[in-house]
Amino acid sequence: MSTGPFPSGWGGQPGGATSRICYAYCGRLYRRFDAVFALSENGGAARLRSLGVRDMEVVPLGVELGQFSPDKRDLRLRRPLGVGEHQPLLIYVGRLDAEKRAQIVVAAFQRLPESLGAALLLIGDGPLRDQFSGREGRRIFAPGYCRDRDDLATWLASADIYVSAMADETFGVSIIEAQASGLPVVGVAAGAMVDRVPRGLGLVGEVDDADAMAANIVAILSGDRQAIARRARDHALQFSWGQSMERLFGRVYASALAQASARAGLSQPTARPALADAA
Repeated sequence: MSTGPFPSGWGGQPGGATSRICYAYCGRLYRRFDAVFALSENGGAARLRSLGVRDMEVVPLGVELGQFSPDKRDLRLRRPLGVGEHQPLLIYVGRLDAEKRAQIVVAAFQRLPESLGAALLLIGDGPLRDQFSGREGRRIFAPGYCRDRDDLATWLASADIYVSAMADETFGVSIIEAQASGLPVVGVAAGAMVDRVPRGLGLVGEVDDADAMAANIVAILSGDRQAIARRARDHALQFSWGQSMERLFGRVYASALAQASARAGLSQPTARPALADAA
């Protein structure tokens, strides 16, 4: 199992000579595989098609849907943060670094009207965490990495909006977990986020635009969040591990084995196929 294409920041900025060489190599390499699959259309498949890889499947990852649910909402968790029932609690889950653009989430939060009484909870660790710690007086909380998945599920269900500025998502597990918890998503129109947040489940804006993100947060808060929550939960239910494994082994592996057997002139496959995960 190999991964690719290379991340956009590998070996220089996108569009640079090194990046173009790397992507050209990926195109030649992936065209040699018996089967190729990507985790999402905009998070991998579109890039590979632009490199001449035509025959591929999109096989989303799965999420533990039974673990994440709006039923786990517990407003008592919000009390230590000073967030009342009618005050918005925004939540982000992931690594706190420049690649994930956690600083854009914070910048967008700081542009919200003070009259909202909103708070921002950043669950995760990383090199930017020190910048966000100690801002409790500004209603920004960065408690660190959450090791207990049940606790994470409760925090998600107890928040009001999931916010992410990550532009290079290949699938977006945290987004689906948030949607399974009944949260609208405010994100960016790039990568797999385009696939994960269709119309009616949240809003996406320009990459690295904190003003646009803040405006989208306000728009979601002004809308019918209960209706979005129901649609978000229904949308997340399609991403079960059972469905993911059925597509992977029932279609992708079967196709690869058949092609390998035909190439070798065999009636039955005798070797494990080479698969490329366009992550």
